[in-house]
Amino acid sequence: MARGGLVVALVLVMGLAGCSRLPFRGEPQVAPPDEALSAACLVGNWHQTEGWQRLDTDDGPMQIRLVSGGRDFTVTANGTATVAYTQPAVWKGSLGSLKLEATYTGTATLTYTAANGSWKEVADNTKVLTDIRVNDSTDKRTGSAGRTLDGTYRCLGSDLVLAGTDYRQVFRRA
Repeated sequence: MARGGLVVALVLVMGLAGCSRLPFRGEPQVAPPDEALSAACLVGNWHQTEGWQRLDTDDGPMQIRLVSGGRDFTVTANGTATVAYTQPAVWKGSLGSLKLEATYTGTATLTYTAANGSWKEVADNTKVLTDIRVNDSTDKRTGSAGRTLDGTYRCLGSDLVLAGTDYRQVFRRA
C-alpha cells in the first residue's frame, strides 16, 4: 500500500480516540433512559479508557485501537470542550503486512452541539502532534483547525460513549 493513502486517511481522523465493540446483528437494542440522552450529562471531566477508529487505506479498511494513554476531555455547559493528552495516547492497527502506530500528544479545543443523543463538533487540533509509524517509516503531523465530527452520545452510569460510523470512544468520569 502506498504510504500516502494511509497518511491521508489518518489525517482525516486526526485527534480522534475511542473504543468498545459494535453490537452484534440480532442483539436486542435497549432504549437508553432519557438522562442518557440529556446534554447535561455530558458536562464534566472525563478520561478516555477505550477507543477504535476505522481508516480507509489503499488495501482496504483498517481498524486501529487505543492501546495506552487516552485523553482527558473537559466538557462545559456552554458548548465548548477541551482535550488534553496528559500522557501520549498510542493507537495501533494492522492490515496484512501493513502495521500502523499513531501517538497523539498536545491539546485541542472544540465547540459542540448536543441534543437527544446527537453529537456534532468542530475542533481546533493545531496544538495536537501525531507521530505516525507505518511499518518502518515515521512521520510527524500537526493537527488542523476546523475538523468536524458527527455522531451520537450516551451517558451510561460513569461512562460517556461517543460513536459514529468510523469510530467509538469511551470515557470514564474523572
